[in-house]
Amino acid sequence: MPTRNNQTLHNHLKLDALREDERVRFYAEMGGVIFEAALTRLIGSLDENSLSALEHYLETEPEPNMLIAHLMHNYPDFNTFLMEEMAGVQEEVHAIMPAT
Repeated sequence: MPTRNNQTLHNHLKLDALREDERVRFYAEMGGVIFEAALTRLIGSLDENSLSALEHYLETEPEPNMLIAHLMHNYPDFNTFLMEEMAGVQEEVHAIMPAT
């Protein structure tokens, strides 16, 4: 279920004009960009031991849902980074696209 901010973002980007498969691809790509930004910030914040533990876990190639659950549980800052990256995308879109 979309949140009010997600719906506003959806409206700003005029995603209704896209075909369903294009919208799905767009959301998947945006999610990947946000996830990678949050993960990059997490990696930059870790000490050597924590980074080594994370690298070892990533080498197991966990399923995406398991990876996110692991990051949320073991690295509390990851959730903060993720929320901040999502808010940043929304702010950027609102800054460059006029409200309708």
